[in-house]
Amino acid sequence: MGRKLKEYSDDIRNRVINKHLDKVSNREIAQPMLLPHSSVNSMIKKYKETGSVQNKPRCARELITTLMTDRLIVRRALKDRRISAPEIKEELAIVVLHLKSLLLS
Repeated sequence: MGRKLKEYSDDIRNRVINKHLDKVSNREIAQPMLLPHSSVNSMIKKYKETGSVQNKPRCARELITTLMTDRLIVRRALKDRRISAPEIKEELAIVVLHLKSLLLS
């Protein structure tokens, strides 16, 4: 898999495509916009293939824990670096149950 480099905004991509549709060369598009001509080529290629400059939605694994739970795990692990994952899991179960009871009451 290739490296992930900077993503350009939709506005920049739309301006590149509009200039391309106006028959401006790729290098003439790239120079005033301070973009690499290879990026301009990639944007135009993507537009020709998909008809859009939008990124495809990325698939991601569903999160099991919330951001708050993640923070609690990290804080607990940093507090005592010798604690095991099952011990953290037990403590978090107690903390989460306590927090839920506070929210419901």
